[in-house]
Amino acid sequence: MVLVIDTAGDGKADRTLTFDTGFHWLGTDNDQTTGDRVFMPFLGAHFGWNHPWCAHWGTEAHPPNVPVSGPLFEGSGTAVVFGDSPQFPSTHRGVFFINDWLRKTTFVWRPHWDGAGCFNCHRLGEHGNGFVPDRAALGERATARHIVQSMLEPNAVITEGFRLQTVETADAEYSGILLEESGLSLTLGLATGQRQVLPKSRITSRTTAATSAMAAYDTVPTPQYAADLGAYLLAQKADEAVTTQASAATTPSAPGVARRSGAAAPGLSLTVWPEGDGFRFTESSDRLVIAHSGQPVAEFVFRDERILRPYFANVHAPGGVKATRNYPPVAGVDAIDHDTMHPGLWLAFGDISGTDFWRNKGRIEHVRFSEPATVQDGRLTFDTECRLRAPDGRTLCSLTNRFTLTAPTNAWILVWDATFHSDDNDFTLGDQEEMGFGARVATAITEKNGGVITSSTGLKTAKATWGQPAEWCAYLGTVDGRSVGVTLMADPRNFRPSWWHHRDYGVFVANPFGRDAMKQGAKSAVTVKRGEDFRLRFGAAVHAGSGFDPAAAVREGLHRSRWITERVGMGNRGYSNLLPFRRRKSRQV
Repeated sequence: MVLVIDTAGDGKADRTLTFDTGFHWLGTDNDQTTGDRVFMPFLGAHFGWNHPWCAHWGTEAHPPNVPVSGPLFEGSGTAVVFGDSPQFPSTHRGVFFINDWLRKTTFVWRPHWDGAGCFNCHRLGEHGNGFVPDRAALGERATARHIVQSMLEPNAVITEGFRLQTVETADAEYSGILLEESGLSLTLGLATGQRQVLPKSRITSRTTAATSAMAAYDTVPTPQYAADLGAYLLAQKADEAVTTQASAATTPSAPGVARRSGAAAPGLSLTVWPEGDGFRFTESSDRLVIAHSGQPVAEFVFRDERILRPYFANVHAPGGVKATRNYPPVAGVDAIDHDTMHPGLWLAFGDISGTDFWRNKGRIEHVRFSEPATVQDGRLTFDTECRLRAPDGRTLCSLTNRFTLTAPTNAWILVWDATFHSDDNDFTLGDQEEMGFGARVATAITEKNGGVITSSTGLKTAKATWGQPAEWCAYLGTVDGRSVGVTLMADPRNFRPSWWHHRDYGVFVANPFGRDAMKQGAKSAVTVKRGEDFRLRFGAAVHAGSGFDPAAAVREGLHRSRWITERVGMGNRGYSNLLPFRRRKSRQV
C-alpha cells in the first residue's frame, strides 16, 4: 500500500511510502451519506484523497469491504498513520502522518523522545517501576555492549521470563511481562506501568511470543542519546564499603583477613568473604557476610530499600557452588523475574492484617541486633528485633528473629526461629499462596534446567507437589557432576503443618497459612490476641555431594538449636516461662 506525500508543500506528490504490517492505522473513508468506514490495513482497506482506488499489499485491486459505521456526516475523514517496524524507511520510523482528505494535506509530527516511558517498567533508585531488576547497580553486572544492544535490539538476547506474554479473557486481551503466577492467578506488568491480575478461571488463551516484551528504540533516540544513556547506566554501581569483624569468641591471634570471591559469571559484583577457621562474619550497615573456613556461606541482609524485609542472599553450598539465584539476578545468566520477592532465603507474608509484606507493600523494619553475632561451639548465632509497619506507618506487631547456623559435613544448616507479638492490638495472618519460608534456587538447578523437587511424601516435580502437605521438600540439581540442593523443613511443632508452593523456575515455599489458596480446605485466618506470642520455626539445609541426608540434618538442627531458656531480646519476656511450642491463645479459623 502506498501513501503519496507532498513534503515540499507545492501541491505535487514528491514521495511515496510503502506500509507494512508493523504500523498502526485508523482512518475513515469517503462514503459520505452512505455511512463512514473505520478501517485498518487489511484486505479491503483503502487510502488516498479523491482517488477511487484501493489496494492490497500485493497491489491487486479489490473493493472496500470494511463495515459501515454511519451514516455520520457529509464529507471525508482523517487518518493517522504511524510506523515503527524495520521495513519502514529509517527517516520515517517513529513519525506520525496525519492525513486530511478535505484539505489534501499530510501533517507530519515527529515527537520528541525523552525516555520517560522507560520508567513504566524499569526502576533506577527511587524512580520508576519494578517490573525488572533495578538499574541502580547495572554497571556491575552488564557490559556496555549488552546495555546498548538491549535498548536498540531487545530481541537479540532475551532473558528468561521477559518474552512478551499475551493473555485473553472472554472480554479483553492483555500483553506484557509475566510478574507472578500461582495456581489461581497470574499477574502481568503492562507497558503502561500497571499490574493486571487475571484469575486463571477467566483465561481463555495464553501465548508466549518469540520476541521481547520491551520495544526497540533503535530509531527514536539519536545515536548520541543512546551512547550517553548507555554510559550513564554503565556508571551505576553499588557501594562496596564493608567493615571486617571476627567474633570475640573465636578471634585468632592474627587479625582476620577478608578476601574477594571470584564472580560466578561476567557482571557479578564481588563480595568480601572473611577468612579463618570455622564460621566468620563481616558486618556493615546493611548486612552480615558469612563464611566458613574460608568458603562463602551467605549474606544476611537486614536493611534494603527495595526488599523491605530481612533475607539471606547469594547462599553457597559447601565447595563454593552457588545454591540460590544470584542476587541481584544477572541478565543473560538468570531469569530476572521476582527479583524483589525471591532474593535467596526468606520469611515473608502476603497478608498480615491486610498488609502485604511479600510484595514489599509493608516493611519489616530492622530495629537492632538484640543478640550480636557470636560464634561458639561451632555455631553462629544472632538475634534481631523488627517492627512490621503498614504503608501508612502503623506498627502492626513486633518480630523477633533468632538465627542459628551450623556446619555438618557437606552442608550448612540454618534455623530461623520467629516470634510475633503486639502489646497494642490483635493482628491476623491471612490465607495466601505467598506466605511462609521460601527459597529461590540457583538457575543451574531449577527444574527448567534438569533439577527436581522431591517431598517427604515421595512426590516429585513442582507440579505434583504444589499445594500438598509435607514435612520437608528438597530442590536438587547437578552442577559440574556434583549434586547440589536446598532442603526446607517446617518444624513439626509449628501451629499446623505446611502446604507447599512450588514452581519449576526455582521457587519453593513452606506455607502453613494458605489452606484455601492451596486448595486444601476453607479459608484460614490466624488471629493473635494482644499480649500473646505467635511462634514459627523453619530450617534449611544447603548441601553438596552424595551420601548426605538433608532432611535428617535439618531435623537434627531444629532439635538442637537454641530455644526454651534463652531470652530473645523482648524486654522482660523470654522463653524461660514457655513450654516448647505451646499453642498460645491465637485463634485459628
